Amino acid sequence: MAELVGSPVNLELPDVANTALVTLHCRAHESVSEQAILRDERAEKIVAVLKPHLSDSQLELHNSLARGEIEQAMQTYVALRSRHFDRLAAGFLECEPEGLVVNLGGGLDTRRWRLNSERVVDLDLPEMIALRRELLGEGSIAADVMDFSWMDEVAEARPKRVLILAEGLFMYLQPDQVRGLVRELARRFQGTELVAEVFNRFWLEAGRRAQIDAHLAGALRFGADAKFVSGLSDAHEMESWMEGIRFLGDWSFLDENEPKLGRLRKLRHFPRFRTRQWVVHYRLGN
Repeated sequence: MAELVGSPVNLELPDVANTALVTLHCRAHESVSEQAILRDERAEKIVAVLKPHLSDSQLELHNSLARGEIEQAMQTYVALRSRHFDRLAAGFLECEPEGLVVNLGGGLDTRRWRLNSERVVDLDLPEMIALRRELLGEGSIAADVMDFSWMDEVAEARPKRVLILAEGLFMYLQPDQVRGLVRELARRFQGTELVAEVFNRFWLEAGRRAQIDAHLAGALRFGADAKFVSGLSDAHEMESWMEGIRFLGDWSFLDENEPKLGRLRKLRHFPRFRTRQWVVHYRLGN
């Protein structure tokens, strides 16, 4: 990782891309906490490098991150989610020696270092990939996830199997975009597995949507364009999108017996809360 303190860093990012800075700080703060849910030394280093640049920013989100203001529940959630995705990716790589993990909307994720594997590829918008190159020394694939030409680059690597990860992405895409992306993945990479974090459509209906928007803009300080716009009605919904899509399982952070969740653990017994924002796992095709 390059030494960037005192050097200009381009932090002019779209609102959705800016959320990657939040998850980065959540992992870094959790990494140095007592009884850490996961360790991410590279995230710690990036946060230290970015701090003066975030302090000089005109965005309140950047300033609050520089001050270390992270919502504790968000930090715990991101750490548990990252650990869950790490475990699934590690298991896949162990079982598939010629497999490839593609991390859609990877932002400043450091999974390839946490897993010590070059078979983890991150894809994100060009401006975010440029920042990755500055901070991490590698850029992976620079593309809009809805420009399906990036799939040609993945295919050129000739992986025998592909695991697609979508962590913190689908809820920002329009419903037809999510369906189109999943269908194209199923057509292009028969037998691939998809692990995606999704939001529940129930919470995006009138009345409840205002609460979600207020939390994103208020407590989390997300920008105006970083809103949740799509979700699933239940964990099996994608099976109806195309023949051959098969549900393999799901996961909620509330399923974890993690003391840092505190009273939140009780919500696992209420389906509407357990699956408000959760992770679904599918096989796409044979």
